[in-house]
Amino acid sequence: MITINNNNEDYQFVVACKSDTIEIMEIFEGAKSVEGCSWNENYPTVDVVTEDLNNNVAYKMTIHNKIAAVITIDGGNYEIESSRAWQLSKHCYFWRMAVSSDSLKNGIGTITLKAALKTAENLGYKSARILVADYNTPALALYTKFGFVKCDEMNEWGINFYCMERGLTYNDENL
Repeated sequence: MITINNNNEDYQFVVACKSDTIEIMEIFEGAKSVEGCSWNENYPTVDVVTEDLNNNVAYKMTIHNKIAAVITIDGGNYEIESSRAWQLSKHCYFWRMAVSSDSLKNGIGTITLKAALKTAENLGYKSARILVADYNTPALALYTKFGFVKCDEMNEWGINFYCMERGLTYNDENL
């Protein structure tokens, strides 16, 4: 567990559990209406969330026992690895990051990404990879702020994505 203080409130970053499924799906549904979100009625599904929870790769940022944000930190191997110009090795992927609608614009995305980077480093990964829709301006700004760099582009599911990555020697003094 990682605790981060934001605006004099203590947030907890922990592995999500099966009992969080409904709340996570509500956050995902709310995220679909946020500027730049590439998700639709077909993604993400309950099956995707269940798989993440079963594999213990879904994480939640909570405050007062309520989920403020979620992210998946997954070290699995994916088809996109061999066909992309990734530069860094011993990596994990950050998937499905979303902030609850009532927590937007409060720095929750920033502290969630900070915690995810630290958690990935603690898990032994040396780099993190993200796919982000090229029109998702808020996400691109956040990832760039954290030092993610674009190393390639890909078109999947009819969406142009930037392939971004960064090393995990983490120093939050710059943020």
